[in-house]
Amino acid sequence: MLNKKFLLVYLLLFVSEGLLANKIDAEFVDRFGVPEVNVCKTKFDDKVNYSACLDTVHTSKVRELEIWQKNIVFKLQEVAEINGRRDAITLFKSTSKEFEQFKNKNCKWQYLSMLPDASIAANMSKECHIYMTIQRTNELKQLSQFEFF
Repeated sequence: MLNKKFLLVYLLLFVSEGLLANKIDAEFVDRFGVPEVNVCKTKFDDKVNYSACLDTVHTSKVRELEIWQKNIVFKLQEVAEINGRRDAITLFKSTSKEFEQFKNKNCKWQYLSMLPDASIAANMSKECHIYMTIQRTNELKQLSQFEFF
């Protein structure tokens, strides 16, 4: 039990970019400062409904990410029409797939670290997926401001 708490503290210090809460409790720590996750925590006391709420938040964040990915691809296609090179499109699509793989593995080790309590582990993993999706979306929003011409 002590090792899990130590791991959680370590994880929070280095992954959550300094948003460590004063009290460490795997179920209720606001690890990432995501308002939608906080709404889920406030609205649902039981783990099952909280988990379902996280699924809804994750789905909406993934949709938003897909919009920004398509925006970047569109801009890169415009560039490809001018210079005839599609390398950037291919590489961007590849890095998007690799990001998904990285996100899944990164959140999976966090899930495994919280076992045998599967409900806490699942919710922690879902929060991780949400946060990393938001991070990637914000990165793509910034990149989309550039003119690639």
